[in-house]
Amino acid sequence: MDRLVTIITVFNPHETGLPCSLLDSEGIECFVQDTMSVPYTGLAGGGIKLQVRESEALRAIEILKDGGFISSDKSCGKGTY
Repeated sequence: MDRLVTIITVFNPHETGLPCSLLDSEGIECFVQDTMSVPYTGLAGGGIKLQVRESEALRAIEILKDGGFISSDKSCGKGTY
């Protein structure tokens, strides 16, 4: 079984919905970790992690880049990987 790797870290739980939907539509299963790290504030201390299987990570990153969810310039992206 592949281990999970984080491909995006966000700080608002709502920011995982669209990237996960896009990846799901491409046949890549998403896992979201740490959504309840700071409940009810909308902000998570260490971030909310969108994860995929390691074997699908490179493809997932390319899909999210094409979809505008990850910038080629990490400093300007909506998420980090």
